[in-house]
Amino acid sequence: MTPADLIRQAEPLQTAGETTQAAALYRDWLAQYGENTASAAIHFNHAMLLKSSDKHSARRAYEKAHALNPMLYQAAVNLGLLLESQGKHTQALATWQNALRDHLPAEGRCMLLNHLGRLQENRKNLPEAEQHLALSLQLNPRQPDVVQHYIGLRRRQCRWPSTPDWLRQARPGEDVALDIGPFMGMAELPEPERQRLSAQRFIQRKLPTDIQALPPAPHWSHPRLRIGYFSGDFKHHAVSILMAEVLELHDRQRVEVFGLDYSDPTPTAMRQRVLKAFDHHVPLHALSDAQAAQRIRELEIDVLIDLTGLTAGSRYGVMAYRPAPVQASYLGYMGSSAIPGVDFILTDRFLMPPELRPHFTEQPIYLPSYQANDRQRAIGTPPTRAECGLPEQGFVFCAFNNNYKFTPEVWARWMRILQRSPGSVLWVLQDNPQARENLTAQAQSQGIGAERLVFAGRIAPEQYLARYHCADLFLDTSPYGAGTTASDALWAGLPVLTHPGPSMVSRMAGSLLHAVGLPELVTDSEEAYEDLAVQLATQPGQLQALKTRLKSQRETCALFDTPRFVRHLEDALIATAAQVRDEATQATPAHSLAAASASASAAVPTTPPAPLKTAHPPTAQTPHPTQHTPAPPMRLQVQGWRGIHHSYALVNQFQMLAWLAQGVSLVHTDQASPYHGIQQSGLSADDNAKIQQIPAEGPVDAVYRIWAPLDLRTAITCPTLTYAVTELGLSDALRRPAELSAYFGGGGLIHTPSHWSKDRLVAWGMPAELVHVIPHGVHPAYFKALSGAHISRLRQALNYQPEDVVLLNVGAHFWNKGTDLLVKAFALARLQNKHLKLLLKDQTAYTGHSTRSQVVKYLNAIGQNRPDTLDAIRVMDTQVNLRQLNALYNLADAYVTPYRAEGFNLPACEAQACATPVLATQGGATDDFLLRNGANHFIAGTLHENTALRDDLTRNAHIEPQLDALVALLENLGRKTAAVPTHDVQHDTQHNMPRDTLHAPHPNHRPDTTWRPPAARLLELLRPAA
Repeated sequence: MTPADLIRQAEPLQTAGETTQAAALYRDWLAQYGENTASAAIHFNHAMLLKSSDKHSARRAYEKAHALNPMLYQAAVNLGLLLESQGKHTQALATWQNALRDHLPAEGRCMLLNHLGRLQENRKNLPEAEQHLALSLQLNPRQPDVVQHYIGLRRRQCRWPSTPDWLRQARPGEDVALDIGPFMGMAELPEPERQRLSAQRFIQRKLPTDIQALPPAPHWSHPRLRIGYFSGDFKHHAVSILMAEVLELHDRQRVEVFGLDYSDPTPTAMRQRVLKAFDHHVPLHALSDAQAAQRIRELEIDVLIDLTGLTAGSRYGVMAYRPAPVQASYLGYMGSSAIPGVDFILTDRFLMPPELRPHFTEQPIYLPSYQANDRQRAIGTPPTRAECGLPEQGFVFCAFNNNYKFTPEVWARWMRILQRSPGSVLWVLQDNPQARENLTAQAQSQGIGAERLVFAGRIAPEQYLARYHCADLFLDTSPYGAGTTASDALWAGLPVLTHPGPSMVSRMAGSLLHAVGLPELVTDSEEAYEDLAVQLATQPGQLQALKTRLKSQRETCALFDTPRFVRHLEDALIATAAQVRDEATQATPAHSLAAASASASAAVPTTPPAPLKTAHPPTAQTPHPTQHTPAPPMRLQVQGWRGIHHSYALVNQFQMLAWLAQGVSLVHTDQASPYHGIQQSGLSADDNAKIQQIPAEGPVDAVYRIWAPLDLRTAITCPTLTYAVTELGLSDALRRPAELSAYFGGGGLIHTPSHWSKDRLVAWGMPAELVHVIPHGVHPAYFKALSGAHISRLRQALNYQPEDVVLLNVGAHFWNKGTDLLVKAFALARLQNKHLKLLLKDQTAYTGHSTRSQVVKYLNAIGQNRPDTLDAIRVMDTQVNLRQLNALYNLADAYVTPYRAEGFNLPACEAQACATPVLATQGGATDDFLLRNGANHFIAGTLHENTALRDDLTRNAHIEPQLDALVALLENLGRKTAAVPTHDVQHDTQHNMPRDTLHAPHPNHRPDTTWRPPAARLLELLRPAA
């Protein structure tokens, strides 16, 4: 038996959880066939099965695998990880180091170097960790996670510049620092827009793509507002230090408090205090993100507050499932997290002024002062200056922020302050010896002796607060300023000096100083910051007056008035929950559309409609079914989604209905759907029954695969055809030569609906002759033009006036679909024509974001968040069936779809079939969809090639529609429709001619635009070898 035969026998056992039997197969084979290079893979697989139950045997198997084949670097990687899990760190490091060989592929060298760097960083060997990661990045500079740790290591050591020139040069034209990740990015990136971009990149890279929001929460009616605090920091952590008393002081007559906990369970005094403050402590440690979200939903939480954001250990995936109707970010992460499902952020107006709002995906919930505080923090006995290593005389500036917040600019500013303040010293925290060494060298290079720097270690909280007594003035950092640390200094009676920057995280100390009553310490420039620091150091009376004021106001100021803060917080949360509840109940319900559609259905003739004008240009690849030679019925296995209203599932279901009509024997293997919020197929009861009755098992001649994300890793045992489109790109794993060779070499084919997608797939290494373009059809029973009288009734049901010009888009609000451009263009065009209306379909179930909140964000970005504009934008319920969708297409004056990167556009085909003009981006996949018939309009755009649309995917191409061109089209559409009676029974609004004229066949129009031709063509491709 060959190794390949053995693996084929063992894999089904592993998949079924029969690991003992699979391990026995490997063990018996090794005993029979002995040791050779070919058996290295068998040893490796054997070790993978043993690593959980028999670590000693697994270690021996990994060692044997690597000894037999030193190029099998995966064996060395796993051996090191096994040793690390046993606490044998030195041996793990040695294993990885010894496995490094010059002739290893770059991928293997990078993996080994990355593990060396990671473990050295965990062991606090920062220079060694940095060296390993640098070597890895020199081999492959496009490793975002490695860039994140590498720059972070340099920041922690104060090795400036933190992003070295060689790394920038390795990625010309790119903003490498965006890969640093959101948390450290706050220190590296001063601009709020770059901080947001860094967070969005991180979320796109880390958040699983299969997360779909739970169905919208019911409108619960609780006697008290249920607040869920969601955090991994219910321990001795800055968040708990600030929040402890707030949790204790919540008014239990108004609110019910839940602690949704995934923190380190090690008992500490702070953890015990926080847990005791909750009405309900709900551990989530053992639950997956999906399970945790479902648990939160079962608790009927009204307001879910994420206290962790994008900091270490965050479980942002839970928030993405949207388990609560109101979800907000607070305190733990001082910036836009870009987490899907987080619609709000608790802040104040100094921290988040109007100019910052466009750089946030969240909407602000304003409090008088943003920071919670605990008045019970104990301050120890103040030490002497000598005990702190400080001179008895002279002014002491202190900066106890973490060293990674220091920048060359901030350090140079502090050195100038020391130069202008004779006899002064700077007292800073020492995070690590390398930081101390580098900061001292920097000071000396700027004329400041080492004796004027004093480094402090970390000590117990009470002593830490007490030593502020030995300092004279706290100096804030920028762009990542002091938050809890500034509050600590103020609580201990030490004034803080700050210069707020443009980002939220640079404005924390400024907010605190306003709340504590010392606004004069908030400076408006770097020069003013330096001047005031020197002035306070050289004029003791002025500083003493500030300290006296701070001491007298401490007990009554807003910053430390925790009971008042709690009242404001509860008021804000109760008001927000009520607002969201009201908006949800006021949204236009789908049932009103259904009622109008049903009431008018009797007046619609049941005879087949005239030929539809769907967008399928003539192609030799799609012959008319009458040219098809009858063949024996095929037994076809379909692998995909069914039972949900999603484009992939609809294509699958319509094709299966066509195959059933052509006598094909089907079996269907259901693939896991990520769209848990979608629970209906949208099909009629009869068609849905046909689909659901397709058996899951049976003999097959061929396989058709259609789901997302694309995966070519499959054992090909018969003709196999996989559906593929390209929008944002492909996983790098799918373009590896070995993966492509295995799929196409085994006889696999690709079906894509557009030449745009085919061009991308071929560019990524797929053989052009094996990628077949077969455009989609439209089902005439579901999508057809309705009579003018029927349309009038539909518009009346939704309160549209005859003169209104209704624009429709039912796509999900992802970047590539261009909904942001549509909303912006609509708002700008509406300045010229108040009759324009926009109708959108709520996409919370797809995107995790409320469509209404997305609309507000887009309008804020262009300063058009006006009541009249918002009133003109209607959002329909998510769960509409296909009959209701047909009604939407018909009642609209135009379907507008400014795609950036599309693989296919099913709604555009469907709208066109309903005789509704379509406005779409020129080029791209639209060239295969839409007719150049005078009714459709095309938005000019600019082609961008070889761009990274998502960090974890291949580089791609996209077309950026011109906003001005779209605005002009909408303005012109408004003028045309305003000139004639809209949706008159006898006339089409766009052309002042009978609407039924749009059903006439077009010269460039295929005779049959149903699903029969594509279904037949797919069978042709699968049949030859079947």
